[in-house]
Amino acid sequence: MDKQLFINNRKKIVELMEDNSMFVVFSLPCAEMKFVVNKNYYYVTGDDQVDDIFVLTKNNGSVSERIFIKEYDEMFAKWNGHTYSVEEVKNKTGIENISYLDKFESF
Repeated sequence: MDKQLFINNRKKIVELMEDNSMFVVFSLPCAEMKFVVNKNYYYVTGDDQVDDIFVLTKNNGSVSERIFIKEYDEMFAKWNGHTYSVEEVKNKTGIENISYLDKFESF
């Protein structure tokens, strides 16, 4: 899908947000059964990976988007399939601020 669709979806959410607020949505953790991405997460990001987190903030009229992704792990990829690189996530979602999951807690 075209990333512009997801960019427009995020703009709609920003319009509904109050100032000085935060919107956080999780893709869902990987489980033993077949993974299905959280539909709300996919609606705003276009990302379909496990364990990722999206954060949208609106502070004093300024909007910030950040996505936290799993860092590439060769063993995980071998058994569970390809995980997206930072560039692939940017191209897929239109989100420029991308960090690895281990930075989420400090964020």
